Amino acid sequence: MVWAREHASRHAAPPAPVISLRIWVYRRLLIHRHFLIPFIAGVPRFWNWINSTGTLRLLCNRVFVNLFAYAAQPRPTALTLWSPQPAAPLTHYVSWTGLVDRRYTARQLPPATTDWVHGLPDRDELRQLFRRPTGQIAYCPTSSALLGFFAQWFTDGFMKTDAGDPRCNTSTHEVDLCQLYGLHAADTALLRERSGGRLKSQCIDGQEYPPYLFENGEVRPEFRGLSYVGLTPDGTWGYRDARLSQDPLLTPQRKDRLFATGLERGNITIFFAGITTIFLREHNRLCAQLHTAYPDWDDDRLFETARNINIVQLLRIVVEDYVNHLSPVNFRLIVDRTWAERECWYRTNRINAEFNLLYRWHGLMPDELTASGHAIAAADYMLNNEQLLRHGLENLLGAASSQRAGLISLLNTPDFLVEADLAAMDKSRGWGLRSYNDYRELYSLGRVQTFEEISSDPAIRAALEAVYDSVDDVEFLVGLLAEDRLAGSPLGETMSIMVGTDAFTQIYTNPLLSQYVYGEQAFSEVGMRSIESTETFAQLVERNCSPGTPVPQLSFTHGRTSAAPNSCSTRRPALHSVPDTAAAFSG
Repeated sequence: MVWAREHASRHAAPPAPVISLRIWVYRRLLIHRHFLIPFIAGVPRFWNWINSTGTLRLLCNRVFVNLFAYAAQPRPTALTLWSPQPAAPLTHYVSWTGLVDRRYTARQLPPATTDWVHGLPDRDELRQLFRRPTGQIAYCPTSSALLGFFAQWFTDGFMKTDAGDPRCNTSTHEVDLCQLYGLHAADTALLRERSGGRLKSQCIDGQEYPPYLFENGEVRPEFRGLSYVGLTPDGTWGYRDARLSQDPLLTPQRKDRLFATGLERGNITIFFAGITTIFLREHNRLCAQLHTAYPDWDDDRLFETARNINIVQLLRIVVEDYVNHLSPVNFRLIVDRTWAERECWYRTNRINAEFNLLYRWHGLMPDELTASGHAIAAADYMLNNEQLLRHGLENLLGAASSQRAGLISLLNTPDFLVEADLAAMDKSRGWGLRSYNDYRELYSLGRVQTFEEISSDPAIRAALEAVYDSVDDVEFLVGLLAEDRLAGSPLGETMSIMVGTDAFTQIYTNPLLSQYVYGEQAFSEVGMRSIESTETFAQLVERNCSPGTPVPQLSFTHGRTSAAPNSCSTRRPALHSVPDTAAAFSG
């Protein structure tokens, strides 16, 4: 491999990993994907038949998940961003601290040489690669604007680079609904109502929302113990993160309408706050159902059980709604938890630097959004819950679903997010991420030889050629955004494989899906029924619409409404498809 050759003169090349026959077979399928993809992306009648079967569908589902999960070397990841000191040179060797201390973000390839990084184009030269020409948004042919807002909300839960030490990730590395419950037990405690298992909430015009975080410009006393707030330099209580507390958009009027949520970025857009609100309503709805069914349960058991149910419902939504939208194939993936623990990729989850960087899907964001006949500019839907309350949560989600998303691509980032893309490139270079071609080689996709092989768009090719001397110089994130989209998907080939690899290995290793945990002991009979009836975000919204409020038609796919709430009852339930050993311990 290129990275091995580059280091050969200074360091011994790492030994080639030993892989089993089954992994070799999956990787050969990737190598010959040009023959495989037309079959799995076409022949819809065949795949519709597979989707309607029981055992055969589960078997195909396992093959598809493994195809992604084995595309790269399974965890544990040998290398991380650990270094002896924060400012020390990037390490290319395995360390015990790096292996076991999950504060440090993992990495898939050794760092690039300093000579290669120093030879990259100046930062300002990259600006032209990202910026969307004024009034010339390129639209995604498949996705609604709702996809971008959900993707931001979802990924902010586990891609949390430590502002004080960019080597570290401050999340739990899990899909844990920290957007709602927080990252720390102390934060969770402050967000709880301490009655009936509920989370704190307020009623505004007959609708349930999280409570306000600020009052008269300062954090309310009941929330001053949250980990992300504290005394600011001017002696008032506000956000610890200066980027938020000093954001020019955060006027005193806007500040008093921000909600108390699990994360400091919980109000970054009205859609982030809105999606968290939907899951808050779902938590409190579940608590009411559980209390009715189990009146002897105390507050703690009601809370923990509702939390477990809510998290697993999110896992199903991510795979069966969100990931299925991202996939170009006709086969519909499901969460089948009955087999993953036997696979060698089933290891403790660890977010890697590459996964963190690839999720810069800023092109999805529209320049403005139309709701109730009014155009809402980006500056008005950021840090501005007044818009959420004015238009109504359900109306806004419906508006996002009815409008097209932008294309995930170079030359399509809105002006207000160009600096975020450049900051991502700073991070990529600081971490020493290797070239786009090196990662294609890692994932058995083959190195591209020309700019034409990356993109068929003349404008994108011209932009790349103006900045990079050769295709081997194209940086990781730039290459991912430049490559042509797969037919039927908002993503390109390399990004699709990388997203699938990390998404599936992160979802399936969630402890709540373990054969030793999953069952009525963790969710109750009431909770099991709720989980089995949840596979789309639209279903979650529908059962949590305010009384008298029209139910919005929601989908991540533009021009398509989501499946009916009971559609999953026509197939074998994926999460409860075999007798559960954990059920024996339910009490």
